[in-house]
Amino acid sequence: MGLMPSLWAKFLFTAVPLTAMSALILWLSNRFLQIRGAALWYTLLLAVGASLCLSAMALAAGCMDPVFNDKNPAKAIMSTWGLTYMFLSLIYVGWMLVVSARPIYHYYEHLLGRGAPPDYTKAVLQVALVSALVSAASFYLGYRRLLQLEPS
Repeated sequence: MGLMPSLWAKFLFTAVPLTAMSALILWLSNRFLQIRGAALWYTLLLAVGASLCLSAMALAAGCMDPVFNDKNPAKAIMSTWGLTYMFLSLIYVGWMLVVSARPIYHYYEHLLGRGAPPDYTKAVLQVALVSALVSAASFYLGYRRLLQLEPS
């Protein structure tokens, strides 16, 4: 089995259940809070995009300095690349909060009767584009690193 199918298998093994779980939890919490319509779909898009992107970033960080025979997972988490992943994921999630602030603010203004319904288009495009680019770059970096580690 080649490297790219192995990367995809590892990614899908972690990303699919995490994405499904985060989308389900977010959908249930939105239903509990009575959030409907475009705001519900926007937050679901954010959850799916973030989950897939963060899984790809974690895969890339794991490929940078893989730990194959250590039984202590804390060593991998507290490694240089583990901490780098935590820092980069914090930046990514913070960026998503900044992008989402305006449409969510307008959503609550509209609920209070003070403004027009929010327009999520610009935020959706930004989140989709950045998430796709970061995910693609993560796959590329992980693949390149595994090629370097592979014995000739």
